[in-house]
Amino acid sequence: VLFLQGLNTRGLPMRKKILDSKICNTCNELVMIKKFYLNKKSIDGFDYSCIVCRKKYQNDYYLKNRKIISERNKKNREKLSDAYIKKLIVANSNLSHSDIPKELIQAKRQHLELKRYLLNN
Repeated sequence: VLFLQGLNTRGLPMRKKILDSKICNTCNELVMIKKFYLNKKSIDGFDYSCIVCRKKYQNDYYLKNRKIISERNKKNREKLSDAYIKKLIVANSNLSHSDIPKELIQAKRQHLELKRYLLNN
């Protein structure tokens, strides 16, 4: 762990920790900090579990709940939810979820509805 000297908002000296490793709460091993996802809600700014443990958890969750997840995704596709349309836009462009304007979502929804109509008739 390294320490940097700096000044706070009042001009007083302060120390700031720069982490180079952290203990994973899942596997209880000391892991390099670059092997953790960022997490704004965490005190140190990194996730509680390392990437390996997080991916294992996500995979296990998916395998355990595959049917429910599949049904939810199918429902979102059928009703053309905002989440589904945003996912399509993000996959086919360089925009992030927060950068997508409502007008683009509405236009994409109309495009998909028209496409479905033409395919069914």
